[in-house]
Amino acid sequence: MIMQNEHRRIGVIGLGSVLMGDDAVGPAMIERLKKRYCFSDNVTLLEIGTPGPDFSICLATFDSVVIVDSTRTDGLPGEIQFFDRKGLMEDATEQRLCPHDPNLKEALMTADFEGTAPEEVELIGIVPQVTELGTRLSDPVEAGLPDLEEAVVDAIRHTGGRCQRIFSTKPTTTWWQAG
Repeated sequence: MIMQNEHRRIGVIGLGSVLMGDDAVGPAMIERLKKRYCFSDNVTLLEIGTPGPDFSICLATFDSVVIVDSTRTDGLPGEIQFFDRKGLMEDATEQRLCPHDPNLKEALMTADFEGTAPEEVELIGIVPQVTELGTRLSDPVEAGLPDLEEAVVDAIRHTGGRCQRIFSTKPTTTWWQAG
């Protein structure tokens, strides 16, 4: 059962390489959220790229995590997909759900073993079209960003975080795409 209070530490983690096309959707979403919302103090937005072995330490600092990444699963480019902890851990040796498997699974297993794993884990992903060298998102993934944003904001609210949409004149270009 999810605790819904402001004392719950919520991490919103964007995974992905900003140099590999649609794999940058996690970092792109974190940048988008930072420019469009104000969050309660219990919500932390992190863009951590392609994590290494210390990813479990990052996970251990939260009660609940929402991970945003591209998902290498069946579906059309730009399609939003949802995976809870159980879905992430099932078939761990078969299908790669995201480009950072097995790091995500290994980090969750390590945190579980150490007794420091977040209670709630949700991966909200988007099916990529292009995961080759490049700094732009494909048109289908770019078109899916509003739905992805809505899903992430809903997940934050569901786990006890508050977020308020703000008017911003900040450019929507990400730091890795800027001039």
